[in-house]
Amino acid sequence: CPFIYKSVEKTAVEFDQELRRKVYITPKSYLDSISMYKNYLDEKRKELDVTIDRLSSGLSKLKSTNEQVAQLEQDLTEFKPQLQEASESAQKSAQIVKEKKKEGEKVERDAEKDA
Repeated sequence: CPFIYKSVEKTAVEFDQELRRKVYITPKSYLDSISMYKNYLDEKRKELDVTIDRLSSGLSKLKSTNEQVAQLEQDLTEFKPQLQEASESAQKSAQIVKEKKKEGEKVERDAEKDA
């Protein structure tokens, strides 16, 4: 503490030399400055606690989301063969529909020619 007290005294002398204003360091003002510093430190600690809580909450949400994504990926790999089978079935059905449509158009053209 003597170092801090001496540095404050030195700063007060510099302040007097530059701005021509006297600043007196009394034991009371020194104790007041320590008290203000403690209050400032408490305020900053509270802010850090809030930040830590917010980051912890975000981290737990990220972990939860990561687990959900892993589960969804597992479900997707389980359903992939079924999806491929359904896709192939849909392609076959689309091919059959195209063929039937061509046959229908041919029959319709033949009917128009005969009429």
